[in-house]
This record gives sequence, C-alpha cells and structure tokens, in this order.
Amino acid sequence: MTVALLFPGQGAYTAEAARSLAETFPDVAEVYAEVDAGARAAGAAPVSDLLLAAQPPATAALVKDAPESLQLAIYAVSVAISRLVAGGSEWSGVSLGHSLGEVAALQTGGALSVTAGAQVVALRSRALRAVDGAGGMLALACGADRAGDLIDVVGEPSLAVAAVNAPRQTVVSGPHEALATLTAVAGALRVAATALPSPYAFHNPALRQVSDDFARRIADVPVQPLVRPVYSPILGRYYDSTDDIRALVARHLVAPVDFASAIRQMRAAGVTTFVECASGSTLGALAAKSAERAESVTAAQRGNERSAVALARELLGGADVAPRPVSRPVSPPVSVPISVPVSVPVLRPAPQAAVKPAGPSRTELFTELRGMYAEALEYPAEVFTEDVALEAELGVDSVKQTELFARTVEKYELPQPSEAIALAQFDTMGKVVDLVWSLMSEAGHTESALTARSAA
Repeated sequence: MTVALLFPGQGAYTAEAARSLAETFPDVAEVYAEVDAGARAAGAAPVSDLLLAAQPPATAALVKDAPESLQLAIYAVSVAISRLVAGGSEWSGVSLGHSLGEVAALQTGGALSVTAGAQVVALRSRALRAVDGAGGMLALACGADRAGDLIDVVGEPSLAVAAVNAPRQTVVSGPHEALATLTAVAGALRVAATALPSPYAFHNPALRQVSDDFARRIADVPVQPLVRPVYSPILGRYYDSTDDIRALVARHLVAPVDFASAIRQMRAAGVTTFVECASGSTLGALAAKSAERAESVTAAQRGNERSAVALARELLGGADVAPRPVSRPVSPPVSVPISVPVSVPVLRPAPQAAVKPAGPSRTELFTELRGMYAEALEYPAEVFTEDVALEAELGVDSVKQTELFARTVEKYELPQPSEAIALAQFDTMGKVVDLVWSLMSEAGHTESALTARSAA
C-alpha cells in the first residue's frame, strides 16, 4: 500500500482546531513561531496570536478583513500537522497540495523550510493586494466541460475554470459581476452554484501581472532540493530536480488546479490511502469521488487529536506519538527517486485501542455536520455557513434534507423526537445544528443545550 499526504488550501482553516492542536502537542507552537519568523521576514504580521487565541475571529471576518493572516494560518496548521505525522519517520511517500496547499506540500517534500514557506505565502498575499476586492470564486455542481459551456453562455472572457475538484464539482473564478451573471445562468439551467468565501479570483489568467510581481518578490527565498516526491495538480506531474520551483509557484495564481485528475494519477500509481493534513476531510471526500477505492484519513480530529495523529503515523510507518513529540526540522529520509511514489508498509492499529471521545461541543458538531453535508451534496465545505439557506441558496430539497437528518440521527445515536419535526422550520445550517445539539443534550451527549452559538 502507498500513502500520500494531502494539503488543503482555501476553506481549510478552523480556528478551534489550530488552538486545540497546540494544546495537545505543545511543540506545535514552535512551528507556529517558525511561521511567524517567515511572516516577519516578508513584512507581514505574525499569526501565533491568531492561531492560539481563546476567542479568535470568525473565518468569514478573516476572509474580508485579514486575508493575509488567513493564508498564513492555513499554511501553519498544515505544516504543523505534517511535522507531527511525518517529521520523525523515514516515510518517503508523495505529498500533494490543493492550490495554496502546494506550498505546504513543497515544505514537507524538503524544498522549503517552514520559515521559507511562510515567506512565500506572505509575499503571495502581498502581491495580491493589487486586486483586493476585484473578484471571487464560484462552485458549480457539474463537471469541467459543463462549466466551460456555462462560461461560454455568459460570454465573459475574464471567467475561467479555476479548479476541477471532482467529477461533479468545478470552481470558476472571475470578477464579481461576471460571477453573478454565471450564477443566474447556472440557476436557469438547474446547475447549483455557490459563492465561495474566497478573497480573490485565484487560478485565473487575469492575474498575470500579479503573478509576475509575485515571482519577483520570491526570487530570493531559499529553495532546497526535494528529498520526498511532490505531485502538483497544477503541473499535472511530479516536481523534478530541474524545475525552477519559485517560478512554478508564482504560476499557481494563473494556472488551474486539476485535483480530480491528480487523484486518479495517484491511484494509478498505487496510492490507496490519503492522509489529509487538516482538521477536516474536504480533500479526502473529493478524493473518494474522483477515484475508486481511494481511502482517506484526517490527521487531526478536533477533540481526538492524539489518536488521529497516532493513526496517521502508523499509516506512514512512523512510531507512536509520544506525550510530547520531539521538536525538530523534517528529517531527510533515505534517498528515493522523485519521479515515482514510494510504497510504504502499513501497520494497522489494534481495534481495541480506539477510545470513544467525549461528545462534541456545538462548534465541533457544526464542523462535523458541515463535512457530512458537503460530502453528501458535493459542495465545498466552506459554503455551509451558519446562515446559509439549505433550499433557497443551495437547492437542497425537503427529501434530501430528511435523508440527511435521518443519517445524522443514526450517526450520533440520537433519540427519535417525541413529535414529528417539520424540517422546513430548520432551513439554515445553523438551525439544523441547533436541533441536533438539543437532541444530543437530551441523550446526555453534551453538558448543556444552552451553549452559546459560535461560527464554524
């Protein structure tokens, strides 16, 4: 069996998970400090205070008011997780990043130090300031060819396919006005379209000048030879020793991501298990939709971090996680070819070792349900905000809502409501979570049903 690490990009950040990870593994704060050093070197503000904050701002607020900090936070959490699961092992498998996640993948592959990667992320955001507020991204529930047809109908050349996430999930980027027209056209043709909380129109040829500026800004960032293979969904191939990594990273802003094809390539090469370096399972769910028998594991589960990291390390062939992991840079493994993934023996944990964690908080429940709804409905997880209207905005009809609610009752072993529930009254994601939270309280799965509502 071959194992690959997945590194998510936009929409991957959960503030509570960033703090909980550091509380569980104290050395994670040292990784955050290395990211701070890279941020300062690039003239950006450090992010440790954000990552460790007891009451962090909502992700939506960061998208609007502090996109630079948000990008650094996403990177920091990913590289912290990768160090926990792969930094102390001789694992030599492949890393694969989605969009911004490719910087973290290159860091795990050895091309960038944690600090240098943070410089790249910060300077990327600095270059993007030239187009603040000029564009965004839209998720379409259809394949790339169908998305291309819809773009042709709109007739706006500034629209572009930015990412092919799965056979029936394509992301388009462009100016807000053009995206609004595309949304209307898609609705008329019964294709679900959802605006993503993205601060920019990433992966769009219109960012050519920004890309060139970005390349100049990172010209002096130190780059090292790869010691582990890294596959790029943007290049459609592995990085090799002849690549100008700085130039290729700068190109990311204008070139599309074909994540679905990358997963198929990995499966064809023998990769069967994908370990997602995040607190969620968005990329793992997309991988399962893109290739048969593609299994995934989330490396950091909120409230169950130690067990999740231990399982990921087992899969990668590493030792069990110690109470306090040793803090050190990623160790170069035995020399391996960069052109192909490397098979890794799998050590499966004993079934009896698993311990059922305590019931989730409301914030944790929101994250879990968002992931379940995203997988079932083939939407990016980030579209499921507290106030998103399930039917009016996402097109989730009453039959599908009933089905998802039944699956939720079964998943959490909840009591059947004493009276019939009119799901039409629970028309937003936040209301659904409140309903499930109250039923969990009734079943004794939570301490109180009166916990204050908080954003996911």
